[in-house]
Amino acid sequence: MKKSIFTLLFSIFLTTTWAQHSIERGGGIPVGVDMHYLRGLLAGHGMNGANFDIDFYLSERFATGFSFEYFGRSVADTFGFPIGLPRVNYVGLGWNNQLDFWEYNRWRASATFGLFFGGPTLVDRSQKIITQNPDGSSSSQYKTIASNTLFCITPGVELGYSLLPNADFDLQLSAKLRYRSAEGKTEFSTLDAFNRWYAGIGITIIGLAEPTASHQDMRHGPGPNHLPRSPRPPRPPRPSNQPIRY
Repeated sequence: MKKSIFTLLFSIFLTTTWAQHSIERGGGIPVGVDMHYLRGLLAGHGMNGANFDIDFYLSERFATGFSFEYFGRSVADTFGFPIGLPRVNYVGLGWNNQLDFWEYNRWRASATFGLFFGGPTLVDRSQKIITQNPDGSSSSQYKTIASNTLFCITPGVELGYSLLPNADFDLQLSAKLRYRSAEGKTEFSTLDAFNRWYAGIGITIIGLAEPTASHQDMRHGPGPNHLPRSPRPPRPPRPSNQPIRY
């Protein structure tokens, strides 16, 4: 587990250092934002979820960045605990890497590899814990019966179709398929019940975090440096601060 924590933190340090250095140089950073609806098995039950990624493109085809996942569902399974109204929640925070290995016209295919810390919890909706806040107000939450601490490796694939190929940014309809391989400590269910495939569908937006002057010029329409997705014709070298994907 300690090696897993070190690997994740080291990946975050490398990419955030590179992004900060690029901003200080005044260059625009190609950034991809993914928002997906997820569906998959978790703790032996089919669940709905959501995924949010922010990826920084270190090169034309390779991106890396933060990833967030959530699953949740009320279930009838008590997992051996005396629970009135059981519910399973899962929150995953981690780092995702993406390699765009194939592009043709508007289509894109990518291989992904993620490292996640997952926190599946089993709560009882029939029991609420009331907390008094410093301002005098109160808040409530369901009582946590058991929780798991997991480190997950998530290899997968993603397919995207560009809806606005000639715009300032690239809006894609995208679908993904990932496999969750988990290790760690469980207080309910089993590790094998978390080692499952899950799928998602949503949108991907790719653009510049900080547009440069050269990017502003391209807003008037595709110019000589406009790069179609496929085939890739020979092109002159571009300045380091010119956007690669748009």
